[in-house]
Amino acid sequence: MNFKLKKITHIPIRNDHYIYRGVNKALSVYIFDKLGMVGMRDTVEDCYNKIDNNSNQNDIKKCFSMDISSNLLDYSMAKFSNFPQNDFFLPKNINIRLKSSFNKTKIKYDEWKNIINEDWTPKIIKQYEETLEKSFLDKKY
Repeated sequence: MNFKLKKITHIPIRNDHYIYRGVNKALSVYIFDKLGMVGMRDTVEDCYNKIDNNSNQNDIKKCFSMDISSNLLDYSMAKFSNFPQNDFFLPKNINIRLKSSFNKTKIKYDEWKNIINEDWTPKIIKQYEETLEKSFLDKKY
């Protein structure tokens, strides 16, 4: 069985442009740029640091998508290697970054909380799984 790694740019957008960009950026940093978890952390931090009062919910969604994707990959790697997860990618710290980014934009987090939980997060997970599957697991027999 041979595995062929596809470029992430060949993965179709299934949900939302900003989610697609966030997920693909995080996985590209890890897989193609070979910068690992440190690169993913820096990329996530850079994204959130660019959020300001001129940003909107889509800018936040992109950063949050990177953050959740990084969390999912970090969780998988930690579980596989029997190590603890990186503190940066723990859900409590993601939530702190998310709330902080809403505060920078003056958009009320409480008004978006349900949308984040019921819409954004499931779409991010779905895009992450599909992107990872199609990037890594394009099996050639």
